[in-house]
Amino acid sequence: DSFHPTYGNELFLAGRQSSAYAGQNFIAQHQMPLLSRSNFNPEFLSVLSHRQDGAKKSKITVTYQREMDLYQIRWNGFYWAGANYKNYKTRTFKSTYEIDWENHKVKLLDTKETEINK
Repeated sequence: DSFHPTYGNELFLAGRQSSAYAGQNFIAQHQMPLLSRSNFNPEFLSVLSHRQDGAKKSKITVTYQREMDLYQIRWNGFYWAGANYKNYKTRTFKSTYEIDWENHKVKLLDTKETEINK
């Protein structure tokens, strides 16, 4: 992140005194951080185990959460100023699975999604 006392957050701002419209005054896509331009999507791998004398089936709930920022630029009549609002929107996904230890199978039972806008 960046911050300038006069121009605010210049993270994606192409020019301070550009005559372009706001939508055209963002840096080129190839200049954006990789996570911003390619919709960062982390993958993960899990290993689960249980006791041999334990239950034949188990239920687990996995929670995924995504926090999104809101970036805006505004023209005040003389120059562009940017603002980056952290954690502007939060999305949470919960998935419940049933694990069949005996047959080595996993079954999706339920998914829920919630969204919070600040």
